[in-house]
Amino acid sequence: MAHLEAANGSSIGTKYDLVGEQCRLGRHPDCEVLIDSGGSVSRFHAEIRRQEGTFFLKDCESRNGTFVNGQMIEGEEKLYDQDLIQICDLVFEFCDEKTTPRPQATTGFPISVVDDQAVDTEASIMSRLEISGTGSLVHVRATADTKLKAMMELTESLGKVLTVDAVLPPVLQSLFKVFLQADDGVIVLRDESGNWEPRFWQSRRETEERVRVSRSIMNHVMTQREGILSRDAADDSRFNMSESIASLRIRSFMCVPLVDTENVVIGALQVDAVDSKDTFSEEDLELLAAVASQAAIAIGRAQLHDKSVEVQRIESELELARRVQLQLLPKSNPIIAAYDFFSHYKAANKIGGDYYDFVRLPDARLAMLLADVSGHGVAAAMQMAKLSADAKFCLATIDDPAEVMAKLNQLLCDDDIDGRFVTMIMMILSPLDSELTILNAGHSNPLLKKSNGEVVELPNKHAGPLLGVVDGATYGVAKQVLGLNESLTIFTDGLFEAMKSDGSQYGEARLAKQLASASGTAEDLGQSIIQDIEEFLGDSSQTDDICMLTIRRKP
Repeated sequence: MAHLEAANGSSIGTKYDLVGEQCRLGRHPDCEVLIDSGGSVSRFHAEIRRQEGTFFLKDCESRNGTFVNGQMIEGEEKLYDQDLIQICDLVFEFCDEKTTPRPQATTGFPISVVDDQAVDTEASIMSRLEISGTGSLVHVRATADTKLKAMMELTESLGKVLTVDAVLPPVLQSLFKVFLQADDGVIVLRDESGNWEPRFWQSRRETEERVRVSRSIMNHVMTQREGILSRDAADDSRFNMSESIASLRIRSFMCVPLVDTENVVIGALQVDAVDSKDTFSEEDLELLAAVASQAAIAIGRAQLHDKSVEVQRIESELELARRVQLQLLPKSNPIIAAYDFFSHYKAANKIGGDYYDFVRLPDARLAMLLADVSGHGVAAAMQMAKLSADAKFCLATIDDPAEVMAKLNQLLCDDDIDGRFVTMIMMILSPLDSELTILNAGHSNPLLKKSNGEVVELPNKHAGPLLGVVDGATYGVAKQVLGLNESLTIFTDGLFEAMKSDGSQYGEARLAKQLASASGTAEDLGQSIIQDIEEFLGDSSQTDDICMLTIRRKP
């Protein structure tokens, strides 16, 4: 079903099904999509109309306009899957699986980047135009009124668009009105890695030839921050008849850098002419530089907007991933006569790599697992999800706990993910005799709190290596009987390695001391530790995932 999905704001991720023939958007209570964004949104701001399965968006004479993919609409605008609808500062994505995404604007033929000989660093620049070629030439020139009108149109259009792909077309369209002799126009932009790539082009010529862009010229313009002009490029010794110029018989071209408000070069703008009787002048270069200045500001603003939308999309996906990950964890602690339990999980970021679980086994036994996947973020969370499924399967199909741990290790080794490993501790409770079977794979040892309040570490001389590191590793077991009012606590290293901004850590000694001073149920013991960690951190941010389990035998 077609729907709108909020892409930002407090309602991010909310879906609005388009079920009727009309859907109104605005701040009036009668609107199907109610937008609470102060007075900037009109009461009935816009509406979506469905006609024979096709959806159209119309601005309802709102004060601040309605935008589709960064472009203010006039009249009705047909909607395509993945279109972004913006009303003031709120963005909605139109989703309709029955349609395809909006066709991307193209201008007929692709661009070929040519690695040619380097440009002489003495090329003409805006402040000292050194022009090659001689003779009186007849130029086709736009009138001053035409240039002024085109510049005003460009300024107005750039003020309406919000995305990079919407900024680029009007720039070249305006240049073709100003420079009547121009045959081709190209805009290149730097990517996040610092490399540049052609992003938009336009041509007057009907030809199947590829537009050639000189890498050396573009690099020179952007690195030296110089505008280059040549009236007769084919005879210009500075370019040594580079392939991109010679192959298309380019007689005149201009190329200027795009410099944003932070004085950073974000790309370049080039126009060229093939006809030797229609060359560019110093005045044209200065005008192109002025256009480039406006364009760079608009492109920079649009890039920030695009990044903001992308960040909001990622935040939305991470929030969804966080919810999915929490669904993998137990929804409640087990209820077993004579025992009580505490569990705590808090990721340092939205999603994390720590994991715990309770798995019921035959003969009223209970498996308690706690693990720490190396790393953080999405990769660790995905590994954690797989570990959760593998652990449940192994415990359901293998009786011997040592074989379960060995199988989990082998599965991780077989995954062959470089640098990825897991520490895990597994405890299996037999309530009938109060015995715990403990297996340790490179994890911190449990802390036993005795009935007299003493806290001791339980080493396991049979502990095995980290999961996913040693192919074919084996794991031994340790046994521990819980006495009345005794508890066992297991945790990930994010707990005792909790670090303040000054570099000091919570530490294992403080953990043991806090556990010894606490009393009451497993919940009381666990909450006492968590509260103490929060007091220790104060305003410092949590830097690692924290996970903790406590089992206590009631007195």
